[in-house]
Amino acid sequence: METTNTIYFCTTYYHTLITIIKALQSKEKFDVILCKSIPEYQSLKVKLDQTGLFGSIYFYDTTAFLNKRKQSKFRSIIEKLFLVRRKCIATVAEKYLPVDVLKYTNVYVYMDNHPFAYYLIYYKKNFHLIEDALDFFKYYVDYYHVNEKDYTPGTIRYLKRKLFGYFVWGNSPFVIDIEVNDLDGIKIPKDKVKVVPRKDLFSKLSEGEKLIIYNTYVRGELTYNEKRGKTAVIFTQPLLKDKFVKDENEQLKVFECIAHDWFDKGYNLILKPHPRDEIDYTSIIKKYHIAFIDKNLPSEILNFNPNFHFEVAVAITTTAINFLDYADEKIFLGWEYMNNILENK
Repeated sequence: METTNTIYFCTTYYHTLITIIKALQSKEKFDVILCKSIPEYQSLKVKLDQTGLFGSIYFYDTTAFLNKRKQSKFRSIIEKLFLVRRKCIATVAEKYLPVDVLKYTNVYVYMDNHPFAYYLIYYKKNFHLIEDALDFFKYYVDYYHVNEKDYTPGTIRYLKRKLFGYFVWGNSPFVIDIEVNDLDGIKIPKDKVKVVPRKDLFSKLSEGEKLIIYNTYVRGELTYNEKRGKTAVIFTQPLLKDKFVKDENEQLKVFECIAHDWFDKGYNLILKPHPRDEIDYTSIIKKYHIAFIDKNLPSEILNFNPNFHFEVAVAITTTAINFLDYADEKIFLGWEYMNNILENK
């Protein structure tokens, strides 16, 4: 088996997409660890193997790790002060790792608030951090309600993290560099940041390479029903999972209102759920005759299909629509729009 010096840790389809592009533009093969939390991860592994771009592809069972952590007794303040909690996390994480990642020269992680990153930090393994999603470090503070003390320099922040937890959001001394799409507006210290525009990554792809990527994620032909002359594609967000709504009915209400607005304007509708969105939109799809795009498909992939063209892409706040070439207009409705719907339900 061919050995490599580089390994990427992926927890989403988007992570694997960026990893494929980097592999296409590299002279060496990478090893990859796929989280079992990725939907249909086994089928994805088969597709990634077929590209011939990678060395070994492993699985990591995040669910098993989390279940084991729930049984842990290391929860008291005293234990945290003596770093027992850190050791416990690292030990449990190591148990479920399929390969010795400490042996690799280059380790790439897309999110450092994950047990895999905690494991690296505990063993003082240097690693590269890539933003979790497009422009992640611009919006993560507001979206995930991150405390300012967790991402800004300061003595109190340093002591707190030193005693009680890990340095996340790129603040760990073991983060070599942080790759972002764009520097303007990021919420993290910029001393380790390097800008690698996603547009540049994609623009370097040949038509043959685009086909490799497209065939990795798309099964069969993607079609949508153009009953009307113009089309709007609606991108959902996991509002319930991220605690922006109280229950499933509220989330359905939000996206039904969006669908109603654009259907009423005479648009043919397409729904693209967020990969983490687990809401069943069947009732809305039937009511407004909406076409459906697989939620696991990275939105950027549709740029490689010349038959896709929409007049409008609509979202509440998700940055996924920023990268679309196939939409003439991109509309962010914003949190105020959502709150108005919920207040008047």
